[in-house]
Amino acid sequence: MNYPLSAPAQSIKLISSSLNQSKNRLAKLKFPNNGAPVGRRRGGARREVCPSLDNSLDNSLTALVPGEDSEVESKSFLALTVSEYPTFWIYLPKFTATVTTGQFSLQDENNKDIYRKSLTLPNKSGVIGFKLPQNARYALKVNQKYQWYFKVSCNEAQKKPRNYYVYAWITRIEMTSNLDSQLKSTKPREYITYAENQIWESALTNLADLRLSNANLPQLREDWTGLLESVGLGEFSQAPIQRYQLEE
Repeated sequence: MNYPLSAPAQSIKLISSSLNQSKNRLAKLKFPNNGAPVGRRRGGARREVCPSLDNSLDNSLTALVPGEDSEVESKSFLALTVSEYPTFWIYLPKFTATVTTGQFSLQDENNKDIYRKSLTLPNKSGVIGFKLPQNARYALKVNQKYQWYFKVSCNEAQKKPRNYYVYAWITRIEMTSNLDSQLKSTKPREYITYAENQIWESALTNLADLRLSNANLPQLREDWTGLLESVGLGEFSQAPIQRYQLEE
């Protein structure tokens, strides 16, 4: 099973007045559509949703990655990270009591499993981050593409079982001295630097951690909304945030 992961305790103050309006600054960012490889950001077209859900947008299993949704063609959903052991973020809707099991998997470009684990779904909806175990077997190598999947087994009575899933891609990039210098200038709000350098996973994870340990700070709530709006996922900005450590 997976288990809740506490965010590092970080009590922060706004760094300077120049950063106080960062919500609009983040919302206007453009994360590139990298063309290939393609992915699936939402859990199927609306006619394909899990039978345990209605067809409303906020009830869609969704990978929180940059990209452009389309019911006509597959789009690229490739995120960047600087972490060897990143956190993979989804919006998980509320399922009925019959839907209890999910599966996370990470594969290389050749569809070879790096990591695969079945897990018990949380009993409430929200934005959830699944952190990769810190074991050298699972470490992401620099400049290699990895695909990740999150699947939910929708087992309805008297209906054929099927999986409801999303999948996306991630690439680890090198931490350069220039990027490190930029990060120090915005610490502890490194997400601003990550976002402006289009490093999506690192930005989202840093901001989520700060929100979990500073839940009452309005600036962080606004920045969270702005960051999600920048990739067309602003409808999930009010959902509760949880982090889970994946087991080996």
